[in-house]
This record gives sequence, C-alpha cells and structure tokens, in this order.
Amino acid sequence: MVECKAKSGASINFTEIRQYEKMKDYRGLEKTYPGVLIWFYDKDTIIWVSIDEMVKMREVDGEKSIGLRMLKENYPVKYRIINVPAEKLRTFMEADLKYLVEVLNSGD
Repeated sequence: MVECKAKSGASINFTEIRQYEKMKDYRGLEKTYPGVLIWFYDKDTIIWVSIDEMVKMREVDGEKSIGLRMLKENYPVKYRIINVPAEKLRTFMEADLKYLVEVLNSGD
C-alpha cells in the first residue's frame, strides 16, 4: 500500500497522511512495502518513507512531521528515508521507481 502526496514546502505533517493507520496493517507482509511517496514540488525532490520509519518517527520519537531535513545528508542517520532519483520536466517530475523497488528489495 502506497500513499502518494504532492506538497509545497519542505515537510509534511503526519495528519496529512490519511492512510497512516491502515498502512500499519500491511507491516511484515513479504514483498509488501507500505509507505508514503512524497513529492516536494517546489524543492524538486521525491522521497519514500516506509510505515516502519513513520511509526518510529511519530510513535517512538514524537515527531510531528516528515521533512527534507531528515534525509541522511542533512540529518544524523536516524531514519531510513529514500531520496528517489527524479528528473524535472516542464510541469511534473519523472521518478525512477525501479530504483526505489531495488532499494526496498535489497534491504539497505
């Protein structure tokens, strides 16, 4: 189960992730990657955050939002957030979701 979001700015509040509770039901299923794919369109960045990481952020660490500041190049490596390679087109971005699937399957 994947929730896709398009957002201005550099963060998204957990209250905006409508499928959060439902995604928790899909945790632990083989070859299933519940999470959220977020396009920060004014930052030209697409990230992937799994439900496991969201639970750690929200329920363990008390985070209120997911932000670009949490990418490992900006933040101590605390969360596994995947920066999905993408190319900006005229209006939208073309993302390399094959890369995302490879990373998820590798377990890195």
